[in-house]
Amino acid sequence: MVHYEQTVRRERHVALAAGPGAPEDDPMYGKLRSIYDDKKKIPHVAVRGDAVYNFWQDEDHVKGIWRRTTMEVRLGAWRTSQSSLLWAINQSTLSA
Repeated sequence: MVHYEQTVRRERHVALAAGPGAPEDDPMYGKLRSIYDDKKKIPHVAVRGDAVYNFWQDEDHVKGIWRRTTMEVRLGAWRTSQSSLLWAINQSTLSA
């Protein structure tokens, strides 16, 4: 047990001495930053029972919009290219 504690203390000291570093130094930083900043967003979708919800943000809806529809309505809209939203809540207008 003593050996384990010494190892943990030594590794902790090394990690703290190294510091967190700048995020830009991480090789994944640039890749992730470009994904987050991309204008082509993929909405987060959740299915609850027969309802389909998604949250969408873009330059017109900076704070985002919560949208709800049903899978049946949504699938019909894909076939006919019509709107399928049952309701939408614009976060920007709620907080204004």
